[in-house]
Amino acid sequence: MVKTFLRRLTAILLGALVLLEELAWGLLDALRRVLDRIVPLAAFHHWLRQRSKWQALMLFAVLLGLAEIGQVAALALIGTGNFLAGLGVLVALKMLGGLMVVTLWRECRAQLLTFTIIAWAHRLIIEWRARVHGWLDRQPLWRAVRSSVDAARAWGKRWLDRFR
Repeated sequence: MVKTFLRRLTAILLGALVLLEELAWGLLDALRRVLDRIVPLAAFHHWLRQRSKWQALMLFAVLLGLAEIGQVAALALIGTGNFLAGLGVLVALKMLGGLMVVTLWRECRAQLLTFTIIAWAHRLIIEWRARVHGWLDRQPLWRAVRSSVDAARAWGKRWLDRFR
C-alpha cells in the first residue's frame, strides 16, 4: 500500500515537473519571438544553424557553465545580505539562460540530436510528456480547467485583436 502510494506520488510530482517545464518553455519561446521582433537577430540565427554538432554542443556547455557560475554569484549575493540584488540577478540569469537555451535548441536541434545521450533524453521527455497529457486528458477536473483556460485565452486574443 505504501509502495503504491509512493509510486503515485512520484508520478504526480514528475507529471507536475513536466507540465511546469512545458509552461516555462512556452513562455520563454513567446519571449524569444517578442525579442526577435524588437531586435532583428536573423544573422545570429543563421550563424547558429551553420554550426557543426560539436560546436553546438560546446555552445550548450559554455552557456550552461556560465549560467551555473552566475547562479553561484547570485547565491553569494543573497548569502551576504543582498537578498533583492541576488534574487534579481538569479531571475535575470534564469530568463536570459532560458532564452538562449530555447534559441540554441530551435536552431541547433538537428546537430544536437546526433548525440545518442541527447536523443535518448529528448525521446524520454517527449514520451513522458505524452503519458502525462494522456493521463490528464482523462481527468474531468483537468478537462474543466483546460476548457476554462482555452476560453480565457480566446477572450484575451479577441481583446488584443481589437487594439491591433
